[in-house]
Amino acid sequence: MAHKRHSEPTSKHGGAVPIDVEWVDADGRKRSKRFYDADAADRHLAEVEFKLSRGEPTDPRAGNKTFKAVAEEWLATRTKARRETVDGYRHP
Repeated sequence: MAHKRHSEPTSKHGGAVPIDVEWVDADGRKRSKRFYDADAADRHLAEVEFKLSRGEPTDPRAGNKTFKAVAEEWLATRTKARRETVDGYRHP
């Protein structure tokens, strides 16, 4: 579950109160993002909660994998397939 936490005002941002949105991702990693705009924090919180409810990754870098990397990960799960079958997947 995601939540917001307000911190002490900082002089770096004109005395604005930072708002930290914190959550535990589906992979069990603690994540957080800091905002100085309450509306932006609320939007991000809603997006994170929606993604968590669907089991989707919340790390923006998660979508940066190449097709080749994803395909290799998938091929590694084909442990019961014959070698010829896996080779056929790799080189059609």
